[in-house]
Amino acid sequence: MELWQKKLRCVNLEGSELTGSVSEANLSRGNLFGARLADVSLQSVDLRDADLRRAQLSSGTLAEVDLRGADLGRAVLDKSLLTNVSFEGARLRGAMLRSVSLTNVDFGDADLRDADLAGAALSGTTLRGARLDGADLSDTSWENVVCPDGTKSVGKRSCAGHLDLSS
Repeated sequence: MELWQKKLRCVNLEGSELTGSVSEANLSRGNLFGARLADVSLQSVDLRDADLRRAQLSSGTLAEVDLRGADLGRAVLDKSLLTNVSFEGARLRGAMLRSVSLTNVDFGDADLRDADLAGAALSGTTLRGARLDGADLSDTSWENVVCPDGTKSVGKRSCAGHLDLSS
């Protein structure tokens, strides 16, 4: 299926398998529950408010992708490269983002509770207002990150001490 410059708002792709590249497509409010998009390249794709729960996006490349308000609960994005992606207000509870590269990614007000970010590389990433309770941040590298409480990490220093929003 060619998904270049397509407007597919509210499309139902539940459980579908997408391969190759998706560019300049509007899949906002779409149902991609359990979709298999491993190794897919997404460029300038609108996935606002989409249902991507349990979607498989491992080893993919996402650039200029809008995932604001999307539900990625238990989605798998392991070993993916994400650049200029917005997860603002998105739900990523229990998502797997192990060994993922996050460059200029916005997780503002996102729900990352119980997410697995072990081995992730964060660069120029915003976590302002994000909920990270129970998230695995072991072996995560940090470079110029805005922490959940709004504090900026300096250089390669982590957000340790600035992750809890309850205080």
